[in-house]
Amino acid sequence: MKKRNYVLMLFGMLLGVQLQAQDMTLQDALQIALQQNFDVRIARSQQAISASQNTAAYAGLLPQVQASAGYTTELLNSEQQFVTGDERIVANAGADALDLGVFVNYTLFDGMSRTALRDQLQLQADISNLQTRNTIEQTILALSAAWYTAIQLNRTADVLHQTITVSNERYRIASYRESIGAGSRLDMMQALVDLRSDSAQLAATEMQMAQQLSVINNLLARKPETPLNITDTLVLQSQLAYADIMQAAEENTSVISANARKAYMESLVSSSKSVLMPTLSVQAGYSYFRSTSEAGFVSSNINLGPSAGLTLQVPIFNGGVNKNNVRIAEQQAAIAQETLQKQLMDVYQQTYAAWQSYSTAQYLTRLALDNEKTAIENTQIALEKFNSGAISSIDLRAIQQSRIDAGNQVSLYMLETKLAELELLYLSGQLIVKESE
Repeated sequence: MKKRNYVLMLFGMLLGVQLQAQDMTLQDALQIALQQNFDVRIARSQQAISASQNTAAYAGLLPQVQASAGYTTELLNSEQQFVTGDERIVANAGADALDLGVFVNYTLFDGMSRTALRDQLQLQADISNLQTRNTIEQTILALSAAWYTAIQLNRTADVLHQTITVSNERYRIASYRESIGAGSRLDMMQALVDLRSDSAQLAATEMQMAQQLSVINNLLARKPETPLNITDTLVLQSQLAYADIMQAAEENTSVISANARKAYMESLVSSSKSVLMPTLSVQAGYSYFRSTSEAGFVSSNINLGPSAGLTLQVPIFNGGVNKNNVRIAEQQAAIAQETLQKQLMDVYQQTYAAWQSYSTAQYLTRLALDNEKTAIENTQIALEKFNSGAISSIDLRAIQQSRIDAGNQVSLYMLETKLAELELLYLSGQLIVKESE
């Protein structure tokens, strides 16, 4: 009795946990992931850092203004010999000096180095934005794939529940026949074995479901055991067109990023060439200097006024390092161009392969759905015939297994279709738009 009460209490606790499960759709999950997912948050922080560095000041386009101040004091023993033969000796002679100034330095020309650096900072910000976009796309892709996998596991579990219902009925009938001598004990035991086998498959499916929900919770930055109830279903899109997908492949984030990196390497070529040019800078300032001394010819001195000047630096020779750097930068720019072309070809190939998977999975899904409908009808007819003794237990199990296989095929092919669909949207740069609608 105590054991029974303990089991009921445990069941009640588990039921309470289930009731606390949060109902959620994929759109709800995506909104949470875009706010809470750690990869997305890290990418956005890095994006903010790049944006803060994308300024004219970091590029050196603004003048530099500095203020300086200095004060010194001394206490000296002074002994002076003059050419006239006179001598002057001063003990503990004090002296101090005060130096104040404000100075401005600005580069008038540096071979367009600062302009190139400004472009590089903008390109780095663009690349950082694209990296954030790629992280968001990867998160949406992973979350959507895990979500639809969980939906299909739910569907598989439903099929197994229906199968177990049939297996229970089969075992009941076989047990009754064996009890009245109309059936064999072998049929009854085989029905029990099959019932337990179906229950084991259901337990394995529920374990996979729990693991899949932990993956989803991890993407949502939640504890893996957080209860979650998926309320939406898997819906396949029918408006995808191969020509549109292939044309949109140029909007793939990795392709755009490769193009931005190519532009960045081309900007480095300009930077390396600017080192070969002269640099002209201007300096201006206003200073105040005052000094006093108890020894010497001048007891006090004050200087006050503005100053200005130009500095010209011309590179003459450094062993050919600058010219070699230009050649290296040009080679790197050429490599970036080749990388862009390769990335584009890779995306085309991946898109083509994903489309083949998508088309095939669509066809197989249609066949599997028709086959499942037939298998369900066959199972109902076979159960009625088994109940009347028209077919054997083995025949019923074979038809029942066909029902399980048909249901599993539908789940498999629908999931493969959806995953291929997600891959196509990702490769064509449309995943954020489509999955956010």
